[in-house]
Amino acid sequence: MNINPYRDYILLFFMEVIKLDSRSHDDPTLKSIAKLMVIEDNSIYTKLPPRSIDLFYYSLSDSERISHSHVFFLIKKSNEDIGYAFFRFHKITDKDQMILYIYIIPHYRRQKLMHNALNMIRGEIPKHIRIIGIFHIEDKETDNPLIKELLEQKFGIKPVYVERYNTSDLTKFNKSNIKMIADQLEQKAKNNGFEIYFIENGDFNIIPDFNYGQYLTMLGRIWNDMPKEDADWEDEIISEDIYNDRINSIIQRFKGTLWHIIAINSQNREYAATTDVYFYPYNISEVKQADTGVDRKYRGFGLGRTVKYMMLNKILNDDRLKKAKIWVTGNANSNKHMLSINDELNYIHDYTEYYYELPIEKFDTYLSKSDNLK
Repeated sequence: MNINPYRDYILLFFMEVIKLDSRSHDDPTLKSIAKLMVIEDNSIYTKLPPRSIDLFYYSLSDSERISHSHVFFLIKKSNEDIGYAFFRFHKITDKDQMILYIYIIPHYRRQKLMHNALNMIRGEIPKHIRIIGIFHIEDKETDNPLIKELLEQKFGIKPVYVERYNTSDLTKFNKSNIKMIADQLEQKAKNNGFEIYFIENGDFNIIPDFNYGQYLTMLGRIWNDMPKEDADWEDEIISEDIYNDRINSIIQRFKGTLWHIIAINSQNREYAATTDVYFYPYNISEVKQADTGVDRKYRGFGLGRTVKYMMLNKILNDDRLKKAKIWVTGNANSNKHMLSINDELNYIHDYTEYYYELPIEKFDTYLSKSDNLK
């Protein structure tokens, strides 16, 4: 690894950054980073049951995907694991951008360690990168939100995108009432000329004459119609290879289960709406909501609400999810329509994630200064 020289030689002597070999599931670095992720996770996701460390093992070993790749680093001081960082590189769109995330445990903050760790891993950033995207998650374990403070005060930049994460307590729903609403909405959709299908683990062929390409084209329109706010993001490209890779990541590499509910126009066989959730056997108390969307030409029929209620009814009545407690979702803070549906489904705000775009030149200027004590 390339380590940039800097002035604090004593601190450098006691500090070490180790790059993870994600191909090795027995790499002790993987286990160390996973433990740090559990500590961080428990401090941020305050309304979620504790997540199994297996979830983080799988995350770290699933770093190479068709659409993107990750590089993970373990940060040590005096042989103690004090934090981790990762880069996420895009392979299809936004190739000149990357994601940077860094976590230092609270006890070691404000000791110049983040600055030094970033200096150590700077050489791993490819030369073509123009923008570093940085996520800041509300920090509930300390009153010192270092990343936000650094970006807004030192660099003078504001978040370009805000994601609101919400949780719904599955144990508080009346199953009979939810089933009644779901059945009524499904019947209304049928009366309006739509068919609705449930799919498990990507077995889309249960839909008569299913056309994967047309479904992904519809999904691409939905994705690219979602609020980007002020983020400098290109439109998503969704190919069969990319979407199959996502499905395989969930059901093969993460050993999970993936459910879709899809609404189709009965007359012309166009795909109108979709929603999907997934869950893991080692983290069975949590159900993760993924995409929900309605193609623009089919809005106004209540299909978004319909597929969400039908999915909730499935979650509440499937024997595999008897121990499920929490339904988790994230939406752009500006997506008022979806947030209103979530309010109806008893979602409450858990935490907020802020996304900043930092030009690489400003990042390098920060690293070159020795007085940055963050």
